[in-house]
Amino acid sequence: MEQAWADRRHGRSHHARQKLDEAVAVARRSENQRELAAALGKLAQVEQEAGDSDKARLLFEEAVAAAREEGEPMMLAYTLRHLGDFYRRTGRLKEAEPSLGEALSLYRGHTGIAPLVLANAVRSMAVFQEERGLSGQSARLWEEALGLYRSADVQEAVEECRARLSALPDSDR
Repeated sequence: MEQAWADRRHGRSHHARQKLDEAVAVARRSENQRELAAALGKLAQVEQEAGDSDKARLLFEEAVAAAREEGEPMMLAYTLRHLGDFYRRTGRLKEAEPSLGEALSLYRGHTGIAPLVLANAVRSMAVFQEERGLSGQSARLWEEALGLYRSADVQEAVEECRARLSALPDSDR
């Protein structure tokens, strides 16, 4: 899968798709739900980038099912966050909320979670709440993400949080 991801980064999506299709097939044959969830999630991202939202949605949803079956909470949280982000980006806000909410709950409930991992999940929920027009809830999440990104020393994300916070209406905070 690493080679497939490298192909994707270098604009060789056709090669990435082929390698990921093979990784999905191998994971299915071996009944390895962890590898299946990872391969399906990556393939979904490739399909989304190629403009096939319907196929991407099905792949993301199947990745979540495989992650659920695997039973590893952090794998499930990661997969749910990506599904929720996909739903949000494609305007399916009603579907996005439970996925993003469950992902954030799983991350918050995990002891020893890396600040950057939690920050990314909080960021996803902040963007979602902002798009729903809930700037008060969004502001609280952006503040939390800001602190987490600071502790992870990710300056670009810190700047995004600051910019998002300054763009929110003051009346709702």
